Amino acid sequence: MKAKEKANDQPVDVNEVLLVGAIEDRPNLKYMANGTAVARFILVTVVDAWEDGKQRTSRIRHRIVVFGKDAERCNDEMNAENRVKVRGRIARKFKGEVQGKRMYDTEIVGNSWRGS
Repeated sequence: MKAKEKANDQPVDVNEVLLVGAIEDRPNLKYMANGTAVARFILVTVVDAWEDGKQRTSRIRHRIVVFGKDAERCNDEMNAENRVKVRGRIARKFKGEVQGKRMYDTEIVGNSWRGS
């Protein structure tokens, strides 16, 4: 996929993520004060790499957050160990300060998902 270009032929930044993996646990569904549903869950992906002639497998845990009707659907349809495809964007969330240093969490804000 080629990113659209600005008038001066500079590429436009793209923040888009597509992950396929297994759900670690059932989504945690909560509602914000305005009534919007929010589902949070961990999606686990597996990466195989070769190091010094040996295969090494790493499991990577991605924090996913989904809002609205999709969040309610997550709660209804996802079970632990389900395989799903999540499309979204990377976001940073401010956690607080520790010894004067600002701390952030990175999560994927899902804008669509489906079981695989």
